[in-house]
Amino acid sequence: ACPCCVEPPPPLEDQIDVMVREKNSNDWIEVKLPSPTRAVIIPNLTNYAGGKSLWGTCATSSYLPCGAGRSASGNEYSAAAHDDGLLEVVAIGGIYHMGCVLGCNKLGISAARIAQAAEVRIRVRSKSNKTAMQIDGEPWLQPNATVHIRHFAMASILGMLRAAAAEPRAS
Repeated sequence: ACPCCVEPPPPLEDQIDVMVREKNSNDWIEVKLPSPTRAVIIPNLTNYAGGKSLWGTCATSSYLPCGAGRSASGNEYSAAAHDDGLLEVVAIGGIYHMGCVLGCNKLGISAARIAQAAEVRIRVRSKSNKTAMQIDGEPWLQPNATVHIRHFAMASILGMLRAAAAEPRAS
């Protein structure tokens, strides 16, 4: 079939449940996905896809009316940072929304903020028993299961390389 004629994937709010555990908390909070959500992205970096900020810089999401400036427990969101031990959870409404986020990022368009958490659990409960997933560019079809994502550790390799490059070399 022609890729242009294929229907979009079904909305994720009918296929997955997302729960988060905020930093310094033991409680899991279920977060509601905005409708329509076609993709949930959980970056641990301040930029995505060539330097675009999915989390955004303004206090509210500019496309989907969900997850503005406060978490599920009422705490204010902080700026995205790679070294804060938090994962940002954002939603994309579809291909048009993703194009706007990637193409008009400097205008303040961002993905819908869903949560900022220390851990994320995604329960896949698709009627077809398969949901498309991708980690670090590697796609697969995930059967119904629970996927647990958390910040584990940070490598300081780049810091060591920078320090090693600054040392004078003997000739």
